[in-house]
Amino acid sequence: MHGELVASARDAYRTSLQVGPVQTGRQFFLCPVGLVGAGKTTVIKPLSERLSLVRISHDEVRQMLKARGLGYQFLMDIVQPLARELAGEGYRIAFDADCGNPQTKNFRESGGRGRSESVLAPY
Repeated sequence: MHGELVASARDAYRTSLQVGPVQTGRQFFLCPVGLVGAGKTTVIKPLSERLSLVRISHDEVRQMLKARGLGYQFLMDIVQPLARELAGEGYRIAFDADCGNPQTKNFRESGGRGRSESVLAPY
């Protein structure tokens, strides 16, 4: 049952994303590192718009999980497959999250990038 709810939440979040045409040139992930309240969203949101990046927000996914009665432990079950899918389609991705946390860092370093050529992790 949780699997179906998580898949439904993932599909709903994918539909809510602002996804334009795939950009030509070098593909990458933009991954900020910082504590809660450090300003990651303040920087990533306008930067993703300006650079035509698909912004994946962990806060927005958490809100969606809460609204559906699901726990935050399902966050990576939504974010990671979605990032792989978008990267496989050639999109550049901006994570609106702390990419220094162990789960996200492991995902980045273990080939979660699909075809992405580089990862930019501003500190």
